[in-house]
Amino acid sequence: MTKTLFTIAAVAAVIAPAFATDLWDQQAGTTNGDAGFVNQVFSDFPTDSVYEMGEVNNSQAWTINSVSIIVESTNAATPSITSAVLNIFDDGTSNPAGGGSGDDPTTGQTVAVSTVLDTALGTNANGYTFYMITASGLNISMAAGSHWVGLTPNTSFSAQGEPFFTVNSLNSAGATFADNSRNPGGAFGFPSGTNWGDAGTNVAIDQNAAYGSIDLVGTIQSVPAPSAMAFLGLGIGALLIRRRK
Repeated sequence: MTKTLFTIAAVAAVIAPAFATDLWDQQAGTTNGDAGFVNQVFSDFPTDSVYEMGEVNNSQAWTINSVSIIVESTNAATPSITSAVLNIFDDGTSNPAGGGSGDDPTTGQTVAVSTVLDTALGTNANGYTFYMITASGLNISMAAGSHWVGLTPNTSFSAQGEPFFTVNSLNSAGATFADNSRNPGGAFGFPSGTNWGDAGTNVAIDQNAAYGSIDLVGTIQSVPAPSAMAFLGLGIGALLIRRRK
């Protein structure tokens, strides 16, 4: 009896759920001297809304529990940002277009976010203060493959100014392509027009290899191997036989 229970416990340990971990960290190496790109949905100037997305590569299926980005701002009202638009698209080629899951960022999911001071980065010499914007409590399944992920804060320019999405040229997470951005309203006159295009080129900053400070936390989805399931079945079967005797 004891041996049978030990066998079941051992197999159960093999298939136990994983704890949440840092799945994709493009924030590593970020400094308060890094550039900031436009990545905001403006309620009062909708044609100026810009969405920026970063490529994410995962060899295993993930369950995403939180998404966070770093922004920089000179407006003291930035911490009052409480919602954002979350987009996840299948990979196209070098941008979100053509991936088969759609690429219209205006149809993204509105999620609640917290906006807190990033104490590690603080305020830089130009007067920009850095904040961490996080959407937590998520339960999003992401199949193995290449995807584009973006978290775009909902803001009011007149009330909260323009919090810029912090980017740098350090590809710390391992993306194949640099970030892409899109201005559906066309007010910025990006080189890519109202379509997706390289973020560094679109904002006319000499930093074409721009990677946004995005971080994904969650778990790797694990599927028990058939042999483990068979082993568990044998253990349970043995326990039932013992009980009958």
